[in-house]
Amino acid sequence: MGNQLPDEAVSECCNRLNLRMEDETLAPDPHSGLSMVMDYCIHDYRWNRRSVLERYASQGHFGPNSDERLLLYAML
Repeated sequence: MGNQLPDEAVSECCNRLNLRMEDETLAPDPHSGLSMVMDYCIHDYRWNRRSVLERYASQGHFGPNSDERLLLYAML
């Protein structure tokens, strides 16, 4: 799902989380990490009023009773 983010999303999310980036990578910090930033981007970053999760769910890449669908809707 992270590949569906706009180019500016990761740097904007880092700014919102008060993390700094150096040359397009997160600066070394024991209290932060890329996984935290990506979770924030996927769950909370919105453009045109929709998150990545909402966009992915609307595309229907999964079967009606699949585990992926159950997990996705639980995340929503």
